[in-house]
Amino acid sequence: MPSKHALLSPSAAERWTKCPASPVMSQGSPYRTSYPAERGTLIHEMAEKVLKDQLKDSSIEDHYAGKTFTTVIKEDDEKIEVIVDDEMLGMAKQYADYILQRHEELGGKRLIEEQVTLEEINPHLWGTLDCAIITEKEIEIIDLKTGAWPVNPNNLQLKIYALGILDRYPYENAKVKLTIVQPVSRDKKGPIKTYETTVEDLVNWAYDFLKPAADACLEPEPKFNFGEHCRFCLYQQQCPTYNTYQGGKNVG
Repeated sequence: MPSKHALLSPSAAERWTKCPASPVMSQGSPYRTSYPAERGTLIHEMAEKVLKDQLKDSSIEDHYAGKTFTTVIKEDDEKIEVIVDDEMLGMAKQYADYILQRHEELGGKRLIEEQVTLEEINPHLWGTLDCAIITEKEIEIIDLKTGAWPVNPNNLQLKIYALGILDRYPYENAKVKLTIVQPVSRDKKGPIKTYETTVEDLVNWAYDFLKPAADACLEPEPKFNFGEHCRFCLYQQQCPTYNTYQGGKNVG
C-alpha cells in the first residue's frame, strides 16, 4: 500500500461521498483519537489474537484482564489509558465466537484484519476489513462495532469491503451478507444484524455511485458540502464551509 492511511478509506466513506473536498483537505491534519476509539481498537486486537490462535495455551483473560494499555498522543503530549475490563473481554469473545460459528457452518476461507483494494474503482480506495468468510456460494463480511449507537449493516463501509473481496474472489453467483456484531448495541433487534445483497447489485452500485463519488474527490477543485458528516472531519476547524454554517446548525 502507498501509505499507512488510504486517502479514500472505507471507514470514512459516509463523509467523502458527501463532501468530496474532505479527503484532500484533511491530509496532514493531526491524528485524532479518543478513549472510546482506543478502547475499540484494543477489543479488536483481543479478538484478532483469539481468531489467529496467537494466545497459545493462555486464555484471553490470562493475557489481558485488568491490564492497562497506554496511547501517547504526540501532538499534545496527552495519554489515554485503557484498563481491560469484563465488558471488553465479553465483546471480544462474542465477536470471535460468532466468526468461529459462521466459519464452521460455511467452511471456505476465513480472513481476519485483511487489507483489500479497489484499484479499478479508484487507486486511492483501500482499507482493512475485520473479517471475511468466503465460499463460492456465500461471502460474509463481518464487522465489529464496540459503541452503543446502533449501526446498520447496509452501509458504505461494508459494501466497499465486499467489493474488495469480490475483486479478489470473483464468485459471481455467491450470496453476499454484510454483518454487524455490536455487543452493547441499544438496538432492540439485538447485537447481531445482517443485510443480504447480490454480486450484481454491488457491482452496479460501485459504478453508478461509488466510482463517481471517489472520482469527485480527486477533481482539481473538489466541492465542500456541509452536513452531519462534518462531525468527524479532520479539516473541520479550518473549513470555510463548516465555519459559515455552524452558527446555524451545530454538528461539531
